[in-house]
Amino acid sequence: MSSRPGCRLKPIRALRLLLSSLPAVMLLTACLAKEAQALPSMLRVQIFEMSKDLAEVDIDGPCELLSPISKDFGRSSRMNVINRKGKLAVTFISSHKPPRSHDRMARASKGSGDAPSLINAERFILAASSRDGVGITVGRNHRRYRGRLVFTAINKGMRITNEVSGRDYVMSVVGSEAPPHCPSEALKAFAVLSLMIVDRKPDGDTIGDSTKEQCYKGADYATPEVERAVSSMFKKRLYWNGSLIRPYFHSTCAGGTSDGVSIFGNDAKGLDYLKHVKCTYCTQSPFWKKKTSNISAVKLKQILASQTVPLIDERDQTGRPVSLVLSGDRHISGYEAWIKIGRSQGWDLVPGTRYDIAAPDGQGSIKITSSGAGHGVGLCQWGAVGLARLGKSADDILTFYFPKTKLK
Repeated sequence: MSSRPGCRLKPIRALRLLLSSLPAVMLLTACLAKEAQALPSMLRVQIFEMSKDLAEVDIDGPCELLSPISKDFGRSSRMNVINRKGKLAVTFISSHKPPRSHDRMARASKGSGDAPSLINAERFILAASSRDGVGITVGRNHRRYRGRLVFTAINKGMRITNEVSGRDYVMSVVGSEAPPHCPSEALKAFAVLSLMIVDRKPDGDTIGDSTKEQCYKGADYATPEVERAVSSMFKKRLYWNGSLIRPYFHSTCAGGTSDGVSIFGNDAKGLDYLKHVKCTYCTQSPFWKKKTSNISAVKLKQILASQTVPLIDERDQTGRPVSLVLSGDRHISGYEAWIKIGRSQGWDLVPGTRYDIAAPDGQGSIKITSSGAGHGVGLCQWGAVGLARLGKSADDILTFYFPKTKLK
């Protein structure tokens, strides 16, 4: 959900927007059949979930060390955390103004190896001392988090869990998923969908910060504008025939959304609000134009467990593959094939579910051409921004992508 129509995106921001299509599938099938609950008072979010070998991080205040000892750290305080022989060594770096660039922070932390450790434990807990949050730096990635942070030694690295209120989590998600300079009405539409997902989470549930759930990048993304949008929609939900809908959404439909049944099969059966909608409001998305990628025929066959190159034998009204033929006259859905390719090769190889698979060339390479980003069902995020810029309200946007629904 995060990126910004009307503005040019940096590649990493564009990729975040692409991946925002996934939560609406992986999360919703299991949990959205339940009736809405109160927003959880607290969630546990594993942060930097996708970082491999999380062996060293830097921390900056203001924060309070709660366990195993109690100690306050001011805004200018900085610490280094590293896994040493299965225990987390927390070393005080400085009380000076934090450097503006991570390069300078990295140079400062290099000298901390010989300094005595404040803590040497398998687990410790920090709490943010202000709404600005406590800062965590992993490599060149710096984020700030509200609530509490629990650090646990795992093998040669560590796991960091952010214990945060449901409301603060939603505000960060909406900001993390929305484009910069996103119109407020689009933010409100995103807020409704995020709230409907989080509603069904049990209090204290443990989730991740990647798009397997929803993109969550911490307090910096909960801007005043985002907070206002979430607050204005906090008690509003989207209904169809008197029941809460399943809030499927994706990055860019590139011309039109698909029926839910065409993409998800029986999982979307009876969800008549997941209908094809023609959309030309996402033209400013970096995924509007076609993208061509190459993959070896051997690799593609391996990914799809086929002895032959897959052939598309059925498409829906938007051109998205519904069925592919594999060896032995076996079939696989177009969506399932897309998921398998994305998990194996990365989601930027084939960003959207509208794709073509060419025959292998003389070198055994296959071209896959795709348009759009994400599964293509429900709300198109870039389209929502386009509609908001045309003066449409959050209610207009939601009912456009979910026909015959009501916001109340």
